[in-house]
Amino acid sequence: YVIGAGTSGNARVDHQLMGRSGRQGDFGASRIFLSSEDRLLKFGPGAAKLAGTTTDLAGQDFREGALLSRQLEKLQNGAERDAESRRARSEEYSGVLEAQSFAYYQTRKDVLSMGSFQPFLDGLVAEKAVKLAQKYFPGLLVDDYARQFSGLREELELDYKVAAAGLRGLDLNLLADEIAILIGASLERSRERFTGEEFEKLGKLLYLQTGDELWRDHMSHVQSLILGTQLLGHNGRGDLAAYTLASFESYEDFQARTMDSFLPKLAAFPHDLAGESQPPQLELFEDVIRILG
Repeated sequence: YVIGAGTSGNARVDHQLMGRSGRQGDFGASRIFLSSEDRLLKFGPGAAKLAGTTTDLAGQDFREGALLSRQLEKLQNGAERDAESRRARSEEYSGVLEAQSFAYYQTRKDVLSMGSFQPFLDGLVAEKAVKLAQKYFPGLLVDDYARQFSGLREELELDYKVAAAGLRGLDLNLLADEIAILIGASLERSRERFTGEEFEKLGKLLYLQTGDELWRDHMSHVQSLILGTQLLGHNGRGDLAAYTLASFESYEDFQARTMDSFLPKLAAFPHDLAGESQPPQLELFEDVIRILG
């Protein structure tokens, strides 16, 4: 005789337990007892309408009977489907994270294997120039030119140590190209402190380190998105779609922040060294050590 004090999340496990009551052709019997506080009865849909209520001599209510058993089986089957659905959604959530991880580490691999870092750097400069032009003159439109230009000039002078006053009054259609020229000139001054090979290695080093630092923050943010969606979301596929959109927007923001942080670092690198008696100590990642080796 087998007595069970509750059910598992899988009906097959319960059937195996009941099967222990009769072995090697012998007959047996089993009975499973559930508390009204068990998760299946407390949260299962339709649990409040269970049949077979009886009151014993002590005045305690309980339920039993074949109809009750069939209802409980339906509840358990529903719970299994819900669990399977949650597992499937969890895999889909993880799939988005894995796709971003693959994209990021593929980018790192590509940077490491570049024969020349310069074309990649030129692309970043051009992208940054367009971003700055759109940041201060959205849609290349003027609202308050003095204020807009002042913000652009201040950012260029602080981050890249360039004189941007000559951009005042420039045709806005040419602004991004001229900004790229200024940023390129700032980077060229940094290049003069190194040989071509050293500057290539320095560029890769700073870019990889900047990305790795910001990648940890991005991963933490995406994990919080997953947790928040799973705890608060009740719309199934709609929640997954919203999470996917938010996570890829976050990935694009991560890429932009990497560029925004890397270029000023590279432009200021020789200037930072100029005022120091000792060179800065940089923590090198293993793959970066291989580059410099």
